[in-house]
Amino acid sequence: MNVPSQINSFDDAWKICDRHWSPQCSVVVKSSVINVFNIIWYNRNQVRFQGKHIKWGAAINIIISNVHLSGTKTAKTAAASMTEFVILKAFRIYQHSPL
Repeated sequence: MNVPSQINSFDDAWKICDRHWSPQCSVVVKSSVINVFNIIWYNRNQVRFQGKHIKWGAAINIIISNVHLSGTKTAKTAAASMTEFVILKAFRIYQHSPL
């Protein structure tokens, strides 16, 4: 997401969500944080219990598709900020204008 931050715990990752995002971007950021931790947990369990290794690229594609779905399906609006535009475009999400 190109948001400078140092993440050492789940709380540090969740603090990214507390920044002053527009409503649509807030949904996208929260979804991305949740999906990153979810895919890490899922992959860990797949290796541990099933002996299956999921490739890095596949894991990233799962995260992008899940975040894309949540960002696209929300009815919330986005702000006219270049930072938010870059974040939404990284997940191929169309901005919902406030008008």
